[in-house]
Amino acid sequence: MKNYIWIALIIGLFISCDSNEELENDTIIYGLVKMSGRTIDSETTGAEMEWQENICFYSDGTFKKLRIIDDEIIEASGTYINIVIDNEEFYELTYNSDNTLIASCLGGLKEQLKVINSFSLKGTWSYCDGPSLEYNQMITCSTLN
Repeated sequence: MKNYIWIALIIGLFISCDSNEELENDTIIYGLVKMSGRTIDSETTGAEMEWQENICFYSDGTFKKLRIIDDEIIEASGTYINIVIDNEEFYELTYNSDNTLIASCLGGLKEQLKVINSFSLKGTWSYCDGPSLEYNQMITCSTLN
């Protein structure tokens, strides 16, 4: 069953990246690799996570987030910018509409992901009792075409 989830996620990435007609080489995908809660030993990775999720960042300043939870694919999209807060870099996502995929303490349609390094992001939802979500760069979308 878990193999089907991974296959569906990969197919979803192909579809999401291919649907952007003006795809450029610097478009990247970050995949959720680890989540943890506030309790001891609550960290999960890979297929053991409550859901699978990827975010595809396009060079035109738009993004698409895909989540697979209980064999259902949920999708959201919007725009993003890079911001700096207290000398730390973040991606600030603004969703096109209210959606259950918004993992945020900010309220409204905004979500922030802290840039750990050039290959890793960490969600800020954990700042207000949400799970800690960690993402790693998976592949450039241009290599999928």
